[in-house]
Amino acid sequence: ALKRPYTRIDGDYSQPFAMPIPNFITMRTVAQVLAERTKCYLLLGEPEKALRELTLLHDVCRVLESRPTGKPMTLVAAMINVAIVGLYVGTVEDGMRLQAWHEPQLITIEKQLSEIYLLPHVFSAFAQEPVAVCRDIETLPSSTFAAMFAFSPPYPSLRQKLKNPAYLLIRWMPRGWFYQNMVNIARRSQKVLGGFDPSSDLVLPRKVETSYREIENLRSQPYTFLAAITVPNYIKATQRLAYNQTSANETLLACALERYRLAHGEFPETLDALTPQFIEKLPHDLIGGQPLHYRRTDDGKFLLYSIGWNEKDDGGEVALNKEGKEDLENGDWVWGIPTK
Repeated sequence: ALKRPYTRIDGDYSQPFAMPIPNFITMRTVAQVLAERTKCYLLLGEPEKALRELTLLHDVCRVLESRPTGKPMTLVAAMINVAIVGLYVGTVEDGMRLQAWHEPQLITIEKQLSEIYLLPHVFSAFAQEPVAVCRDIETLPSSTFAAMFAFSPPYPSLRQKLKNPAYLLIRWMPRGWFYQNMVNIARRSQKVLGGFDPSSDLVLPRKVETSYREIENLRSQPYTFLAAITVPNYIKATQRLAYNQTSANETLLACALERYRLAHGEFPETLDALTPQFIEKLPHDLIGGQPLHYRRTDDGKFLLYSIGWNEKDDGGEVALNKEGKEDLENGDWVWGIPTK
């Protein structure tokens, strides 16, 4: 089915709240199964069969990206797409740690990685999300809208409605307050979009954080509280987008580096040695726009990293959080960190 040029779920796309969406839980489960099958074939020493499963995992994202038009793409679909890409990239990395991929597979994987370009999808979803919310505010009865945003799931009993201040406020507030909130949703969302530079393929962490902090301070005001409860956590979404795209770019370079090693017996002194034989174009750092940092290490391997969300070169040092996992807000984003 993924070989078809275009598919779309039948339904009414004129109302955002009623628009049919893929079963995201099923998609995530399918992606996880494909990733595990890929790893099993790698452990069995069957890289071609592993590549078949990996390719299917890569192509699953076409369902979420709604190719060839890419529209409409909800923010949820965009972020599930980001998550599946992260799973795909992690599976490729596992194969490289095992040194299970050979030259033919590396060439194919490199081509697949070069097709991963998450920023336009997420940027478009960020731009469409406030439009959809404002459309819902404009067209839905206040009782329906109140139930959608005051409860989860949005099917409250009468008793629950009467005990929920948010529901009562949204249900009975003046219509003019709705319009004022729509204005503020649009204004705040435009500020968040300022944290992206799609033309240069850049994410600007400080701008994203500054804009979102303004949104977080809106909750108690009658003209802005709907903007506060309907605007998603842009910081986490943008951070995950930047990290997963950076991981894809670094893995693309790692494939080219491994092909260079197979041909020359060692890794190159600089990334420039990879072009044009092993890679057509070197990806830049999504944060800051400079080249990704690279150097050979004394043990015959290499260090490859992005300056990460803090926009500071920490020399390839990874920061860990309290749970012992990688802290995406601090330290560098290093390729091939051993999983613990």
